[in-house]
Amino acid sequence: MGAMQVVKLRDGLWQWGCPHPSWKPGDDWDQVVWSTYFEAPGATVVIDPLLPDDPQDLERFWRALDRDVERRGLPALVVETCNWHRRSGDVVADRFGTPVLGADSEGDPTPGIVRLELGMPSSNGEVAYRLGDDVLVTGDLIHMREGALAIAPAHWHDESPETLAWHADELASTVARLTRPVPAMILTGHGHETRPSAIDAFVRRYD
Repeated sequence: MGAMQVVKLRDGLWQWGCPHPSWKPGDDWDQVVWSTYFEAPGATVVIDPLLPDDPQDLERFWRALDRDVERRGLPALVVETCNWHRRSGDVVADRFGTPVLGADSEGDPTPGIVRLELGMPSSNGEVAYRLGDDVLVTGDLIHMREGALAIAPAHWHDESPETLAWHADELASTVARLTRPVPAMILTGHGHETRPSAIDAFVRRYD
């Protein structure tokens, strides 16, 4: 299906991308989806992990993650941004004997990560996270589409009257709240944006 892509964003912060096994031509989302690795002060964290299907890539992935968890001497932690991003979370959690903290979990996952509620009425659920002071991680609400930051259409969550009303009435204020203060990076389940000009342009739409 394609090779794993790995991007170092800064020390202790990486994203890796893998082709999603459920993707098919014509879908309105990119085939490659992204997961995040973050070295929080009290845990080594992976967010929305999807394991590569290529055996060599999978061996490379486990070797790197095992090494980093051992190097830091801290618990591993698996965190989800939304319920349908379970992906390979159970496999990673089982390997390290840790639970998966889903979107319906309460409280901040660990020091250094702040949980941000969206307030979306969708039964699927979605939250965002601040990593440290200046990195925003979202699942689908804010995502990368054709190389630019975008807002997911309501049908990615559900098309209930409540969700449609939330998109119409609450979306702008929610995005404004999530992006204040303006992050240096926005990492999503569908890519990452690190260019200040692109982030500023996106944020200004919701001033």
